[in-house]
Amino acid sequence: MKKQRTKTASELIAELEANPEFLARRREQEAAAAAQVEEARRAMQPILADLQAAGYPAESLDALRESGWIYDGAIPVLRKWLGRAQDVFVKRALIGALSVPFAGVETARVLIVGYRNCRDTSDTGLQWDIANALSIVADDSVFADIAELVQHQAHGKSREMLALALGNMRAGSVVPLLLKMLGDDAIVGHVVMALGRLRAPEAREPLIPLLKHKIPWIRAEVKKALAAIGTPNLH
Repeated sequence: MKKQRTKTASELIAELEANPEFLARRREQEAAAAAQVEEARRAMQPILADLQAAGYPAESLDALRESGWIYDGAIPVLRKWLGRAQDVFVKRALIGALSVPFAGVETARVLIVGYRNCRDTSDTGLQWDIANALSIVADDSVFADIAELVQHQAHGKSREMLALALGNMRAGSVVPLLLKMLGDDAIVGHVVMALGRLRAPEAREPLIPLLKHKIPWIRAEVKKALAAIGTPNLH
């Protein structure tokens, strides 16, 4: 029996391109994507108008964030619209524009409410976006909230960014909490990064065994954290 030749990638693509059902599905997907983009564009217009009225003309929220401006006067406008927006693309753009150090503690509180209410817990979903923003804007005033949320494994991959948020804080309980979470395999690498940011001397000994961690990038972060913490003062 003659062995059937394996088709090349280009041949398989050519077959799909000649398949009416495949072409119809692709047209439907393209039309749906275009409709989503148009809906997001329309939803963005009143936000951009409010920003212009506040003295921040920008073609998009991405352009605002990339402008180099310290747009602290725009933050209340962005927070207001984050509470109103329904379109997920617009929400993600608003969260991105609020992911700046000058967004302020009120923004952190609004983001925490959004995090608690979010149902999109996928690895790169809306909840992850919010947690990433919190890793930039959170401070000691929201320590209790972050400490509670980061320990709930149901929050999935976004917990990594909440662990990083703890690295912004100086509350007395933050280092003991991070040391406790070194045993959480799902977020240990980001816990190590937070401890490195804090340069916590009491983390030195607990970190040393992780120099032999099975995951290379975590071993690398342990080395960075230990270098940031430094050697003991023997004098």
